[in-house]
Amino acid sequence: MRRSSGKSAVLGALLLVALLAPGCGSRPSPEPAAPQGERTAPQVDVPVYVDGRPAAVLRYGELPELPNVGTERAPSFPLDAYLEGIGIPPAKVKLVYFYDASGVVGSVTGAELVNQAGRFLFHFASGRSGRPELGWTGAGLANERIVHDLRRVVVFVGKPAPGIDRELGCIVEAGGCSSSVPYVNRELGKGTRVYVDSELQGSIKRRTLVAPHERETKEQAVRRRLSAVLVHLGIGFDDIAAVELVSGDEVVARAKGVEWASKGPGVDVILEPHMHGRLRVEAPGSWRARGSSELAPLVTSILVFRDKPHRSRPVVPVSEATERAARLGAEGSKSEKE
Repeated sequence: MRRSSGKSAVLGALLLVALLAPGCGSRPSPEPAAPQGERTAPQVDVPVYVDGRPAAVLRYGELPELPNVGTERAPSFPLDAYLEGIGIPPAKVKLVYFYDASGVVGSVTGAELVNQAGRFLFHFASGRSGRPELGWTGAGLANERIVHDLRRVVVFVGKPAPGIDRELGCIVEAGGCSSSVPYVNRELGKGTRVYVDSELQGSIKRRTLVAPHERETKEQAVRRRLSAVLVHLGIGFDDIAAVELVSGDEVVARAKGVEWASKGPGVDVILEPHMHGRLRVEAPGSWRARGSSELAPLVTSILVFRDKPHRSRPVVPVSEATERAARLGAEGSKSEKE
């Protein structure tokens, strides 16, 4: 018995030493927080569809001008104001569906959206970047299910919404949950998104700007005029009052009035190979913030303002942080089909 006790004491002492040793038996230190506006993981963009038509992507960098009902560090925004901002009058909405990655659907009816407008708020996981998150509970709603891993927002205005199975919480097809979006033939894919007055006009992709006989240059950078790219999407140069260039979730350049009229015609965009449609825009120094690097910013979206004033957001310097944010957005879409 004494020998057994001695062995137990030795084993106990060894275990105690192991537990107290650095890095053993203790919870690992958390990763340091990323600087504001800089993401450390690929962004999963959340498309917004209206009756099957791509209307926007729900991310901080592409929001219209909205009232912030949260705090400066943790902003929060009303869903009805967002829909209004992207051209969808809340009074015309029949239903809004919120999909998670497995096809489970939460929903808000048009009547709930209008009659309880202040209830439906959303925010972003990292304050001013990261995935969008819904900020309400389901208690008392027609559909009390809440989606936490948001992947798509689908708005029904003129078309009927398919029914949601109450037990499974999804739209059922072939005996299981369907992750396909009603009335959508092809989901929003890669490219640099272009908005006019906060309404999505389309995406710029390398293959849409390179003629078939030029495809042998696919390993080379392609250069085009920014004004020609916008005309390609049906946006006339003389109709533009202001333009914002967005990298990730930050505005890195803005041109308005005389600046756009005088310098806009000479600005080039560069489509580099393997960047999933992300553009570099050779924005003049007068469009950028002080302290910007000389590197042409990598742009994830272009916001054109025609009838609405440009947003009140500050222009931040082009830097390694904005470059990384734009690259992470491109890498996050590698699995998408063009």
